[in-house]
Amino acid sequence: MNAIVSADGAIRITDTDKTKVSFNYYSPKANSPIAIQLWNGKTMAVQMIQSANQGWNNISFDLATAPEWSALVKYDKLVIFPDFQVDAANEVFYLDNVAINGAITPQITIVPVDPEPKIVMPSVKSAATISSKTPKVGVVLTATKGTWDGTGEMTFKYTWYRCSVEGKTAAKAKPGAAMKCSAISGKTSSSLKLTKSEKGKFIRVMVTATNSKGAAHNTSKTTTKKVA
Repeated sequence: MNAIVSADGAIRITDTDKTKVSFNYYSPKANSPIAIQLWNGKTMAVQMIQSANQGWNNISFDLATAPEWSALVKYDKLVIFPDFQVDAANEVFYLDNVAINGAITPQITIVPVDPEPKIVMPSVKSAATISSKTPKVGVVLTATKGTWDGTGEMTFKYTWYRCSVEGKTAAKAKPGAAMKCSAISGKTSSSLKLTKSEKGKFIRVMVTATNSKGAAHNTSKTTTKKVA
């Protein structure tokens, strides 16, 4: 954006002992590059870049530290580029109190912006379990999902299995091939009504927790008896 343009050359942007350009600046994101340019007619003569923090910033550029700058040149345009050379996005930057040629930008109180909370992938803290009812056709078994570590919004899915081999330990994975388990189609709630299809099989449940970082499995022990 053209912050200051001196059409008739009457405005000095910098001078021999007045070498700073400052302003208050709001950035919606951290580490956003901001650039200023001094122009001499149609020529961009000096450019400086620094990074802004998320939130309000007190920005100051000392042009005397730029090798291209000269106190002898009467620059006629100051250009400020928010989010310099970053692809445009639907973001809003604010600029206020631009000070040149010895003027002073009022200092503002900078309130730190809390970073976005870090999302941690789900992990099993304690095993999923199945209610201790005697498994027989017509009985409803209920699963508990166990306890989990992880942050952010988590969703839980239940997968029930009928198995030919008793599983005496819980696992943090899908049932292994040695367990000879097959998923019971369409049964994805925390309860399962046993049918004739489960007769003669051990039953176990796998709980899958998912958040924006990934998914983890929590597989219970099987029932201690086969479905009667």
